[in-house]
Amino acid sequence: MDVPETDQEFLVKADLPGVETKHIDNSVSNGVLVLTGERTKEKKRYQRYERFAGSFCREIPIPAIVDADKIAAESAGGVVSVRLPKKPELKPKKIAVQEPSNPGLRRGWA
Repeated sequence: MDVPETDQEFLVKADLPGVETKHIDNSVSNGVLVLTGERTKEKKRYQRYERFAGSFCREIPIPAIVDADKIAAESAGGVVSVRLPKKPELKPKKIAVQEPSNPGLRRGWA
């Protein structure tokens, strides 16, 4: 599981090959993203079986900066991606440093 961060969001990426979307459940409760699901073993005769089969649960604490109402998830190519957008009012604001408009102020604090 990876959780990269950008200025706009956190992105939870979980590799779940062979897990059907209908067997994956995501929820948010008390500041925690909960990813649960189940990989079922096919009813076949195997000579060798090395994949994990059964249920799983991962809990990821989410920062207060996340807008929980806008969390979205999708699954493609065996990877589940959960987007956790940041609240705009809590994003860091850059403050530009400018030259003073009054040249007399350049010598120090006036």
